[in-house]
Amino acid sequence: MYLHECGDWNWQRFRFINMGNGGEVMIKLDDWSNRCWERDRRRVLLNDCDRDNTLQRWIAHNGTFVEGPFELTQRKFTQQCITSDHHPKERELVELHVCEFTRGPESRSALWGLHERSN
Repeated sequence: MYLHECGDWNWQRFRFINMGNGGEVMIKLDDWSNRCWERDRRRVLLNDCDRDNTLQRWIAHNGTFVEGPFELTQRKFTQQCITSDHHPKERELVELHVCEFTRGPESRSALWGLHERSN
C-alpha cells in the first residue's frame, strides 16, 4: 500500500471489524468490495476478507483503537509495525518495519490514530 493525500473517497476509508480475540480487528476497505489489509512478509496488501486468515488480523500495540495513537501490528509479530521509511509523504510505500527503530524522539511515523470524518 502507498500513502495518498486524504480525500473524500470510499477507497480511502477503512472499518475496524472486531474479531473478539483480545482486541484483534480486521481492517476492511469501506466500499462495495470485500477487501481487507493482509500482511505478506513486510508488505501490506488488500485481499479478499477472510475471518480465518490470521494474516488479516491486526492489533493496536502501545495504545488502543478507541483512543489512539497506537502502533498497528499483529499479535505474533509485535516487533514489526506498519509505517513508512521516514516521515510520511505522498506515494510513499507503507509496510512493516522494526517498531524499535520507529520509536525515536524524532520519529512518530508508526503511530496511527482515528480521524473523524467531517461533513
